[in-house]
Amino acid sequence: MYDAPWTARQDAMHEDFFATWAAWSGLDDVPGRFPHAYPCAGSSEAIRDAICLMAAQVRRPRLVMLDGDYEGYPALAAAYGVEVVRLRRSHWREELATLEGPVELFISHPSSIDGNLWPDLDALMRAFPGPVNLDLCYLGCTRRPFSVDLSAPNLQRIFFSLSKVYGVYYHRIGGVWSKTEMPGLWGNRWFKNLFSLRPGPELARR
Repeated sequence: MYDAPWTARQDAMHEDFFATWAAWSGLDDVPGRFPHAYPCAGSSEAIRDAICLMAAQVRRPRLVMLDGDYEGYPALAAAYGVEVVRLRRSHWREELATLEGPVELFISHPSSIDGNLWPDLDALMRAFPGPVNLDLCYLGCTRRPFSVDLSAPNLQRIFFSLSKVYGVYYHRIGGVWSKTEMPGLWGNRWFKNLFSLRPGPELARR
């Protein structure tokens, strides 16, 4: 696994994990829609980089989230000076109409709010006026199967992790699919944690 790094043989060692996760999740069309894939330390590393990109590229960006969603979104946004706007899930349509300036949505599904599937997800993604970042780290934690509409034109990235569904938090096995390059994660093709990635495909297959 670690031998002969000068041959670049480790560069592709995350690809089996990504392909296996896409098949396990039923999101087989992800690679075609999101051509840039980066292995990460769980999903939080990729979420942090996406927020960092927003802070670097946009003047006065605003991170939009549902009130009560994953606490990591506002914590990371604060570290980069990004303003956070919280929408009430019960009134998201009315409050969405009041948004101004450059905005970017971060949302988990199944929801970090209550662990359930929120029926308005697809409608919110399509109505949102800026890029959407979909956090699927709770995928596999619900009893009934569900589908996710990946065709929303503003859906920019998909974060995923094995931490919750398999309970392997400290192995930090995760990644991100993105429509555009994420320069802060470019080095992960060389410096990814091969020891953590090794059990990823096996967990998904079994």
